[in-house]
Amino acid sequence: MAKVSVIIPTYNTGSFIRETLDSVVALAGVTTEVIVIDDGSVDSTPDIAETYPGVIVHRQKNAGDSAARKKGLELATGEFVIFLDHDDVLHPEAAVLHLAELVADPELDMVFGSNLLIDSDGKQIGENMQPRRKFSGADVVMHTTPSFSQCMYRRSSLDRIGGFRAEAKASADIDLNLRLLGWRQAGLCHGKVVMSYRYHPGQQTRSPSKLFRQHMAVLTDILGPRGGLPNEPLLRTAHRYWGRYYGRYIPMEIVRAASRRDWPKLRLATGAFAGALPFSAIGAAGFVFEKLSGAKKASVK
Repeated sequence: MAKVSVIIPTYNTGSFIRETLDSVVALAGVTTEVIVIDDGSVDSTPDIAETYPGVIVHRQKNAGDSAARKKGLELATGEFVIFLDHDDVLHPEAAVLHLAELVADPELDMVFGSNLLIDSDGKQIGENMQPRRKFSGADVVMHTTPSFSQCMYRRSSLDRIGGFRAEAKASADIDLNLRLLGWRQAGLCHGKVVMSYRYHPGQQTRSPSKLFRQHMAVLTDILGPRGGLPNEPLLRTAHRYWGRYYGRYIPMEIVRAASRRDWPKLRLATGAFAGALPFSAIGAAGFVFEKLSGAKKASVK
């Protein structure tokens, strides 16, 4: 039976870690190795994890998700790896659905599936259904951006590229998947539901402008003239695409920073928006138009 290492980076998630771990324990059809890397929690998270027999719990000073996943990979011994976020929930058949595809096609480096959306209480509030398709790093650059919890990786493939890079920060998924696949169609979305992604008030609030800068920094590092996969035309296309995408959300960050008189954040957010012009303005205009159109339709009913 295949051995799957499930690596869970955790930080102050005592409210949800039991449900997350229970979902791993309930995985069907595989031998699992569960590794919890506690990244400096000050709540009961690591203590709860240690109550689960057989679960490996490693405590370390806070160093960020990428460092935690990197440490987890160092400790893992499975042939296949799932990086599960600490508040998400795997479905019982997740591992066997992933494995069926990886075993059937030895050329695949990674697979992912669809997911449901749940709230703090585990109630379904939506779904993210994905069509079956193969994909390459070019797709990762533009629009194929699954969460880690949706994916399974072949361990030998991760070892080939040296695993995670700490400098990727919040864009570690983009960085890892792009370096892993390159221009090969070595990724597969099988489309079957494998996990539930949780939305809750305790999630870390992420700055759209910071995410945009980190996202583009990773793409520039890899696709730029000194990168491992130099492709200037694709990099320019990605800047336009993601400039429009993040341009939808950065204006609200600017408004919040101004209202709070948070001048450093205001300066960074406005700088990111200006640096993405005119594409950020196009994204912002589209967002406003959608909101106004929705409000107009609601008033007609």
